[in-house]
Amino acid sequence: MNNVSNDEIMKRVARIVRAGRKQASLTQVELSDQLQLEQSALSRIESGKQVLSAPQFYHFCNIVGVSPDSLITGYIEYPKAAKLNNEVKVGDFKVPKKYQKYKGSKVRAMLPFIQFIQSKYGEAAFETLLDDLKFDPDYFINLDNQVNFSFFLDLLVMVMMKGDLNAKALSAILEPVNSSLLHGRLNANYEDRNDSIELLETIITRAGYYECNFNYSVIGKTKNSLDLSITANNHMSEFDYRSNKAFGEFICKYKKGYFKRFSTYGGNKGVAIEEVDCLFKGDSKCVYEIKTL
Repeated sequence: MNNVSNDEIMKRVARIVRAGRKQASLTQVELSDQLQLEQSALSRIESGKQVLSAPQFYHFCNIVGVSPDSLITGYIEYPKAAKLNNEVKVGDFKVPKKYQKYKGSKVRAMLPFIQFIQSKYGEAAFETLLDDLKFDPDYFINLDNQVNFSFFLDLLVMVMMKGDLNAKALSAILEPVNSSLLHGRLNANYEDRNDSIELLETIITRAGYYECNFNYSVIGKTKNSLDLSITANNHMSEFDYRSNKAFGEFICKYKKGYFKRFSTYGGNKGVAIEEVDCLFKGDSKCVYEIKTL
């Protein structure tokens, strides 16, 4: 919590309490009763005008099953593999109809784009987008909530409409990929990997904790190289992401850039990636030949 202002702490507490309460399908009355608070006090807490004491915050975490570490990251996590679903409602969040079917993308996977939009255009721009879509912003405080691929495409549309679907934006979007804050509690799997190839193999085997739209498979490996195959799962035929050339090229560069950037996690030297086949250029799958630098 170093260098975090009191205002930011109050905002984080407000977001976490609102999102955690809704995830647990509790009303303000129900949660305030369990915390032995007046509802008006909980309302002020959820508005960022008051904070819970440390014992109250820990009690809240126990009630809704949230890790106290959420106060450090500003996000809630329930790490588990993504599972394709069509739920209309998650907790007390309503998911807009457009994003209900084939929800295979975790908020965790989209966080680089969300953070880019918030940083580049302001948090209000992202909230305006969600408001237009009738989507509760608190849904995106839980990194393990899921939406479908259409939401990702709509984020791309927003960037494109701003004239920023370019290499400079891609570099900024990829910047936090090797940050511990992005991966949260999944970091425990990566922190002791001091080799780029081993590191990439580790995240590939855990790709399902980020999304289940694509299948990632290691099809060859040596000490200094790794061959990666990426195929789209059947439900992805429902989304029009390959016919738009600009989208296809950007997504392609993003996927390659993600692995390249992540390979430097923890100070590793990184890798070079050569694309043999490309799903976004008409092939049935992507195949990457990855070698250490």
